[in-house]
Amino acid sequence: MNLTEIENLEGSALGKYQILKKVGAGNMATVYMGHDPFIDRPVAIKVARPDQSGEAEASEFYKQLFFNEAQTAGLLKHPNITAIYDAGTSKSLRMHPENHIRPAQFSQTHHGPRHSPACWRTPRQ
Repeated sequence: MNLTEIENLEGSALGKYQILKKVGAGNMATVYMGHDPFIDRPVAIKVARPDQSGEAEASEFYKQLFFNEAQTAGLLKHPNITAIYDAGTSKSLRMHPENHIRPAQFSQTHHGPRHSPACWRTPRQ
């Protein structure tokens, strides 16, 4: 799949997951709101953007980086880290479905700068 096709996955499926709508995109991945029909729950599906370099070594590195992120996050349990439900490849796209957090949930669990470690705060004059 090319970059244009990955940006237009709404209404399709990746594996068992139904893609509902695009909710964000970054340099490495596009995130979709989806649905897991087996468990009947909403999921966020992070889909890696296809490697555009054309180099096999760079493509393999990018693939490993994406799945390392899923594996590492999947091992962690913390209120500010989403739970990873799965990771794999579908339609030659790398993806990892994770816990979908509604904006209201995010504001209740993410406390922002006032609860950040002291070393992250800007010193006061």
